Amino acid sequence: MERFKRFVKRVREEAQIPLVVKCLGERVADWQSAGGFILIKPRAASFDFILYRREPIPLSLDFKDRFICQITIVSEESMNEKYVPVYQRMKTMECELVWKGLIGRKPTFKASKSLEALSRRIEGLAFNPMLAKAIASDESIIHLISRIKPGELSIQLKSMSDVDAYFAVTPEMTYAIQATYFKEPKDIVWYVNLTTMLTRGPSYARKVNEVYDLLENIARIVRKIAENIRHSEA
Repeated sequence: MERFKRFVKRVREEAQIPLVVKCLGERVADWQSAGGFILIKPRAASFDFILYRREPIPLSLDFKDRFICQITIVSEESMNEKYVPVYQRMKTMECELVWKGLIGRKPTFKASKSLEALSRRIEGLAFNPMLAKAIASDESIIHLISRIKPGELSIQLKSMSDVDAYFAVTPEMTYAIQATYFKEPKDIVWYVNLTTMLTRGPSYARKVNEVYDLLENIARIVRKIAENIRHSEA
């Protein structure tokens, strides 16, 4: 009887595990629900964690899958004045995916829209294509992008504190807060934001793991560039 109870308990626990977590298997160290997202902590990765959720597509019955991974370069506890130039240099490297061509479209990267908007408000702030070129020249990344076909894929720095986010109610207030953060950053944290449509079926687990691989490969490049900048600014 006791064995049966343990079996039922295990079945119930497994039934509560989200499908995306099951698909990642041994790659997951822990997971939890957090603010409408599933927070996935990796066993070993170049990023801190993944936030995942399914989102309805407006005016459609379909859903898209959103994955956000966090990459901490310098935590708030370790941040000091010597890292400010590191943040400011890396801010110029924010980029996002664009598809070029009508037939046989090719993925490439350009300055993020938020960086373009902020550069009109901060004198001397201009796009540095170093990160974009490093990502676009990585064959494994381009292969994964071509397979996953993200609707969105952006690589951006944290640009405001959680408290400031409550006051960013208009575009102008948002850019004003970001401009202040650019001058006085509290940490150096990157976010890779990806959306795609993953069809439930035999290929779902493979696609989820391909997204994980893509996030890992991008995070690895971000960390490498960050480390080079930290050494050059030392």
